[in-house]
Amino acid sequence: MLCLTCGAKNADDLVFCGACSSALAAVRTDKLGVPASQDGRMKTRRLLIYGGVMAAIFALSLIGSSTLVLAFAILPAFVYLTIANWLDRYEPEPWWMIVGAFLWGASVAVTISGIVNVLGSQLVSHELGAAAGDAYGASISAPFIEETTKGAALLAVFLWRRNELNGLLDGIVYASMVGLGFAMTENLQYYGEALQEGVGVFGQTFVLRGIVLPFLHPLFTSMTGIGLVLALRARSRRMRILAPVLGLGCAILLHSAWNTNPVIFGPLLILPVFVLMLILIRRSIRHESTVVREYLPEGAVPKDDLERLASVRARFADSAKAFKRGGFRGWAAREEYVSALSDLAFSRYQAATAAVPPTQSDEDEGFRQLLASLRREWRNPTT
Repeated sequence: MLCLTCGAKNADDLVFCGACSSALAAVRTDKLGVPASQDGRMKTRRLLIYGGVMAAIFALSLIGSSTLVLAFAILPAFVYLTIANWLDRYEPEPWWMIVGAFLWGASVAVTISGIVNVLGSQLVSHELGAAAGDAYGASISAPFIEETTKGAALLAVFLWRRNELNGLLDGIVYASMVGLGFAMTENLQYYGEALQEGVGVFGQTFVLRGIVLPFLHPLFTSMTGIGLVLALRARSRRMRILAPVLGLGCAILLHSAWNTNPVIFGPLLILPVFVLMLILIRRSIRHESTVVREYLPEGAVPKDDLERLASVRARFADSAKAFKRGGFRGWAAREEYVSALSDLAFSRYQAATAAVPPTQSDEDEGFRQLLASLRREWRNPTT
């Protein structure tokens, strides 16, 4: 892998440059010059198996939930997933990673957190009383274990798929997927308990947790995602260690503040952080839009494809057409086509920023062949 800071060549499995210690740039190199992405599809199949295991765990958590509770927990999550997809329209993440992050939050993270929180609260209650157990569970145990288990998915992306973390928005998107999955499963319990107390209580709980406050888990976990992305871009060893720790610490702090007293810390702490997050997202979207539009080689893809990349409606329509024409294979080819398109733009941008010009033969021509192959496959699957 080429270091975009000093230009030194490094092994593909390294995270930091052996010459200058800079984080290696997020440039996808395994597909350069390859006309078909067989290796990527093999990885997709394996990850689908892992995703199936997590989905099974999630399905077990649904057992015993009423149809009404399931509907009210799943439908809002779908709406916010769509919003997150729209935010990431210029540099969309691989669909299997998005699904995996969501399933991790909805199954593994929420299951481990629930077990540890209950055991910890019971232990403290036994020793210090019920009030102390409740305070410990809400203000200490839940924030720490929940943000740690959710952050584990982001750490996996950082360690094994860091080439997907092209900017702060990517860290926020993955964190949002994990957080939305976690919140959806968590809401099953809250809605179920509220429904037993009456329709009025259920309605109030749904408005609070499903409409007013669905951003809390994504907001908390986004602190961890931002910290990991900053660590990936840091040049000093101290910052590479400090940034993720501070990110996770901020996530735990915000979570604990909200659980301790939302009336006080909501407007004083959570709301300002949320506003700053919206500003950061807006700046990131503008940056990604500029990169995609300015750093793709002229003629690499039809102009219509570039415009449709920025439209969620067009992307959904293209995905549906690809599936109708070529089934899952055509749909996967279309998703990979969009991902490769963004990869090319960001690879060229990072090289230009580091004053390391990309080579025409290795980058442009290789990606052109890949894009052309994928485009033919999802548009004309029978040829």
